[in-house]
Amino acid sequence: MMPVVRDPCGHFYLREWNGGLLAGGFEPQSKPCFHDGVPSLFEFQLLPEDWEHFQALLEPMLHRTPILAECEIRQMVNGPESFTPDHDPVIGEVPEISNYYVAAGLNSGGIALAAGVGKELSEWIAGGEPPEDMWDLDIRRMGPHNINKAFLNDRTIEIVGEIYAMPWPKKEKTMGRKMKMSPFYDRMDALGACWGEKMGWERPNWFARNSKEVRSHSQTFKKPHWFDNVQEEHTACRESVALFDITSCSRFEINGSGVEDALQQLCSNNVAVPVGHIVDTGILNKHGGFESDCTLVRL
Repeated sequence: MMPVVRDPCGHFYLREWNGGLLAGGFEPQSKPCFHDGVPSLFEFQLLPEDWEHFQALLEPMLHRTPILAECEIRQMVNGPESFTPDHDPVIGEVPEISNYYVAAGLNSGGIALAAGVGKELSEWIAGGEPPEDMWDLDIRRMGPHNINKAFLNDRTIEIVGEIYAMPWPKKEKTMGRKMKMSPFYDRMDALGACWGEKMGWERPNWFARNSKEVRSHSQTFKKPHWFDNVQEEHTACRESVALFDITSCSRFEINGSGVEDALQQLCSNNVAVPVGHIVDTGILNKHGGFESDCTLVRL
């Protein structure tokens, strides 16, 4: 039997099927559907054939496998598939409903991921907490902007093609951006900011030192071109003075009797500092595992 053939450059795959070939793929720019909701009773229906859209996959298929040009096409199957905005599954306990768990959004990898998802979720349900660090998949990572229709439409166009795209380190999404911006966005942009995105917020990852530097993220597994820029920023923070825009960060005011003792239990650093001092610390769970990092300011 012919093995599955994958061509990441062409974004397609081939495999034997019933004496012929089944060919499919994940196009670089997908076509969103169901913008206003899934039609009623659509479970076993398909979308109309769309050869124009399929052309982006058909051309590389014919280039890699010329014999396809001589084959009779039996059927085009054009059906919807679900993808999440960050290309990771949505798993875990729903924040608004106690003891209600979700395992969805497997991004066309349901068969491959089923065993692992089932194991993690069953242990999560039985133990009442994630069996390990599951934050990248946890449903709580999603925010209100993730259900914005304009955002979902734009991000879906890009996310499907990532299945066969090269997963460069520190890669940033390019579509569905500028959902939330700091009041200082324009000023930082003028100073050479190269932007990343976190929870819908535009945040500078690094700054170009002059107008001739390329303000883009590296497509390399080696030392990135912005390494020295970040090193200079790091040195300036440690040896001089730095100004941080924390618009995108959550801020909580904690007061009342016993706050210091409670934080000493939660935090990995010593928070018993004088008024006006700042403490960078991790926040731990009951097992001593790391949950988050934060900056504490004693007022």
